[in-house]
Amino acid sequence: MVNAYGKKAATGKVVSGLNDARYHFRSAYFNRDYAIGTGNFKADPEEPLCHSLLTFGVWWRSANEHNFVLVAHPFWNTEMPGDEGELPLGDDDWLGLSPFCRTVHCENAALLLYDLPEIDPYLALPQHGGEKFRFKRSGNILHSVFIYVPKTVSARVQTEAGFFIREGDVYIGIRPLTPGACWTASRHKGFIRIQIHGAQTGAALEVGDRREYGSFEKFQVRVSSATMDVMHLASAKTAAYVSSRGHRLSVASVAGTWLPEASVDGVKLDFDRWPISESPFVSCADRVLDVNDGRNGFRIDWRDETPFYTYYEIRNAQRADTSRRFLRNGKLVTETF
Repeated sequence: MVNAYGKKAATGKVVSGLNDARYHFRSAYFNRDYAIGTGNFKADPEEPLCHSLLTFGVWWRSANEHNFVLVAHPFWNTEMPGDEGELPLGDDDWLGLSPFCRTVHCENAALLLYDLPEIDPYLALPQHGGEKFRFKRSGNILHSVFIYVPKTVSARVQTEAGFFIREGDVYIGIRPLTPGACWTASRHKGFIRIQIHGAQTGAALEVGDRREYGSFEKFQVRVSSATMDVMHLASAKTAAYVSSRGHRLSVASVAGTWLPEASVDGVKLDFDRWPISESPFVSCADRVLDVNDGRNGFRIDWRDETPFYTYYEIRNAQRADTSRRFLRNGKLVTETF
């Protein structure tokens, strides 16, 4: 948008300052029968829409009404009454981005770290938006994280290593970072919760299916055997995990920012260069959009004042340009090959 053809102010001047408009940094993995995703946020704590964002989730194919696992730290609206005058949800407030959560994700595994203070650091901030956006909370930070699981799943198993869930041929493993986690009831109809305690706490989660892991019991063995390092969880607010596929995940809380210090297989997450979108078929980064369906595609390069279009075919896994379109001296030029 920052160019001669982009948004203009009332004076006709180009609006600047749009280069840092993003504050959501998400990562998702899609398998045939399940999906897993996490998010980190460079957020303004006064942003009223924070209370509707989610940090993490797992979804799977299911004929049941509820087909997801949700991880939540109750924060923004713990004291807000329900629409019909119901009592506030309290620790069952499951929506909203907790500003104390840090995540890292690779393929079918994710590591979530919560660094929970004693006192709410955002309670005195001015609140923006209409009344429906007003946050209502006590100021006390609950030192627990909750993982919501549908009651309709096929199996729930608790072992010394953690918690394991199966619905059909999809498996989920949850390994808490701190001891003492337990099942607890939920006011949300159709759900039960895992409660994980601690000021610095969280969980490593993996998802799999029968095609990859075989039986549910074999999945439990592999995930239980995965290496988890919480030696410096309390002192340095950091944790590490090696997934059953062998990917090394590490995450640490950094004072003064909602973004973590995190890495995957030794490569640090670079939020300054986080793509708008990146996948096998669509990518957008550094002002270049690329779209293909595995056979044909196009690329729009907007690093100059006007866009430069390139169309291509994919032959033997190699790209071959077929045509280009661009402006030259104000006129549209088309080149074919």
